[in-house]
Amino acid sequence: TTETERTTALEYLGPRHRLVIDASEDSYAGAGQPTANFGHLATLLVDGGGAAMGDNSHNIGYLRFPLQVPGKVVSVKLLIHTAPSEASESGDSGKIHLVDEPWEEYTLTYANRPKPGTVVGTLGRVGRDTLEERELKVDLTGRKELSLVLEPTSTDGANYYAREGGKGPQLVVEYVAE
Repeated sequence: TTETERTTALEYLGPRHRLVIDASEDSYAGAGQPTANFGHLATLLVDGGGAAMGDNSHNIGYLRFPLQVPGKVVSVKLLIHTAPSEASESGDSGKIHLVDEPWEEYTLTYANRPKPGTVVGTLGRVGRDTLEERELKVDLTGRKELSLVLEPTSTDGANYYAREGGKGPQLVVEYVAE
């Protein structure tokens, strides 16, 4: 047999460091109670609707993470736990968007919710009572916080633990020192 020699250029990235950042705020907004706030609850509901997208069972999740990364970001991942209920299993839980408008955990409602911005990741299929990890395509340069919305894309929703549920969302940031 003939072996082929190949030359591959490798870029040395230096030692990577990892930050695990707990959400500083999280909540969800529900169409069925447009002026209610759910920031104190243990779960975040994310569902496009009960019978049809956008009906009274439409629920959208919001997450905020403080940022202070002392280097060049190499990767960003969202860690989020699904709750143990059957309603937490989903074939298509939605997409992850940036949120550029202000919101607060204890004042967020469906009526005052900020609009989803650029898509930075996909939730997709999620299991029941599992830790889900999703890569985010987002530039953190110059950001002091990262605010995300979990926007459903189907009526097959999921329930996630909030900070108050003991297994709150986390952001995993890998970086190299500059």
